[in-house]
Amino acid sequence: MKKDFSPVLKIKKENIKKIENDIKDFQIRQKKLAQEKEILFKELLSNNIPSHHSGGVLSVIKEIKTHLQDLIKEKEILLSKTNENLKYLQQEYKKALIEYEKIKYLQNIFVKKRKEEQERKERIELDEIAAILYTRAEK
Repeated sequence: MKKDFSPVLKIKKENIKKIENDIKDFQIRQKKLAQEKEILFKELLSNNIPSHHSGGVLSVIKEIKTHLQDLIKEKEILLSKTNENLKYLQQEYKKALIEYEKIKYLQNIFVKKRKEEQERKERIELDEIAAILYTRAEK
């Protein structure tokens, strides 16, 4: 094995970090949308019909409630899309982690083989030195 995988390993690690950051961003977005939806829902429930039934007021209240319902539906759609994106990113994160672990394994094999090769060369050099010293000692 002649290839050092350090640069590839670094790129894979950066990719993992990017995906982690994206996941955090989507989780924050998810919480924010859920909170906004909850606020709109509470506001919708808090709009009471007044005891004095004025046609204009009832019309305005109905319009406000319809608008709030539309906003809630919009938040639900955005929340659904955010959840889908979050699931996709989590799958990509798993794939990236697997790829990283594969490259890391190959890098460990490379380092081990390089170390074994270096140790083998050192043994050969030591054997040569020992042979030279032995032949000098015999003279």
